[in-house]
Amino acid sequence: MIMRIAHINLAKGYRGGERQAELLIRSLESLDVEQVLIARANETYLDPGDIAELYVRAGLVDEALHWLDKAVTNGSLEETWIAFWPHWDVLRDDPRYKDLVIRVYGEKLGQEILSRR
Repeated sequence: MIMRIAHINLAKGYRGGERQAELLIRSLESLDVEQVLIARANETYLDPGDIAELYVRAGLVDEALHWLDKAVTNGSLEETWIAFWPHWDVLRDDPRYKDLVIRVYGEKLGQEILSRR
């Protein structure tokens, strides 16, 4: 159920843009998403990258980076493309994002990718 809700909200965020994503996140703030994820971890998988994307679309950089870090830490296949997806553009100058790129691609390739952006 949580996976379905997250994907519905993600789709609404795409269709409605940043304002819609922000409203969706604010409506979910009363829920402790992290606790819900922990409770559901034995039943289903919800990619933290999806949550990060909701936050970045709402302009909430700190929250987006928090969940993006979780995605990288947990080995999300979706984050293989962290350096290339346009929705991460707002994060590109943040040192935390640069650290994530290096963690995903390794020091040498990560630095090369970052130097091209």
